Amino acid sequence: MAIGNVPDRCMSADPAKIVPGYDPLAAGTLIGSGPWVCKSSSGTIGQGCSTTGSENPPIGDTYSLQRYGVGTTPGGSLNTFFRSSGNLALWIWSQTTGDFGHDFLNFSILSSCYQVSPVPTKCRGWSMGIGNGAGTSGAPALIGSTQVSILSRFAGVNWVSPFDWRALPPQSIGTFPPVLYEGSVTLNPSSVAGCTTSYSSGGGYDC
Repeated sequence: MAIGNVPDRCMSADPAKIVPGYDPLAAGTLIGSGPWVCKSSSGTIGQGCSTTGSENPPIGDTYSLQRYGVGTTPGGSLNTFFRSSGNLALWIWSQTTGDFGHDFLNFSILSSCYQVSPVPTKCRGWSMGIGNGAGTSGAPALIGSTQVSILSRFAGVNWVSPFDWRALPPQSIGTFPPVLYEGSVTLNPSSVAGCTTSYSSGGGYDC
């Protein structure tokens, strides 16, 4: 096995799972990485999302899928679909563009403000909004490990690659930054909600 490669033993299918009669829903293995999840009433992922508990319910029976991440705070957990609106709001808040030079400089600036009080002007953009909801009444909050990890997570990520949403957006995409919706929650950008109040009190997610 070459370093960095997937071991050969992981590249072979389980014989029990490739026979025609195998039912992933009944076996509890109906698990993927999309925006919807098969979840039982008791909270078990991978099973219980059909009225019969099997992958082929009869005519008249149904499937019920849940939004992956339902019940979690938008942008507040990694237990959500990676293309969720909450994650998009965090990406916009992080000010990353996918250009490594730009993103590395941003990360360096943020790191220089770690736990510095009062928050330096150069880091005010990361002291409020969805990535730092600790501020009150629109006041800047300290930069901590949470903010550092968010920028690290999105460094080098361009949400609409190969386009530039800010300067050269793809056709028919919403204006940047957009109003976002996740479940029953509306995420407003600063252009709509302003930054005079904290994000947790209704301020913009990108403040």
